[in-house]
Amino acid sequence: MVSFLIFNLGVAKNIDLFASNDDLQLIILITISIITISLLSILFGSRAFCRYLCPQGVFLTIGSKIGRKIKIPSLQLKSTPNNCSNCKLCDKSCPMGLDVNQMVTNSTLNDLNCILCGECIEKCPKDAINYSFTAKD
Repeated sequence: MVSFLIFNLGVAKNIDLFASNDDLQLIILITISIITISLLSILFGSRAFCRYLCPQGVFLTIGSKIGRKIKIPSLQLKSTPNNCSNCKLCDKSCPMGLDVNQMVTNSTLNDLNCILCGECIEKCPKDAINYSFTAKD
């Protein structure tokens, strides 16, 4: 996506990706892409590329929002706040860096950044988090 934008904005008009004799062009393109992604992360926080530029992330977010609006049953996380001991093992295990402990306490485990990996379920010693297949509120 970043490379596509670079070419469409005219920054790299003279680079031919299919030229086999000049590896310097490819190295320049890769360097520009890495710098662009790094700047996005610095300016907009962690996982900025995933949140703002990744086509799959955009479609998943839109689909999730539409599903919530029309109340389509889907896989989601469900919490039992009374079982939570505030050990915060769920926070440490979350690969997305979400504040799972706070969401369990508030019974709001419906963050769009959650990828439903189940790491928090696996690490919870008190069984305060589980999967559920219901319509989202």
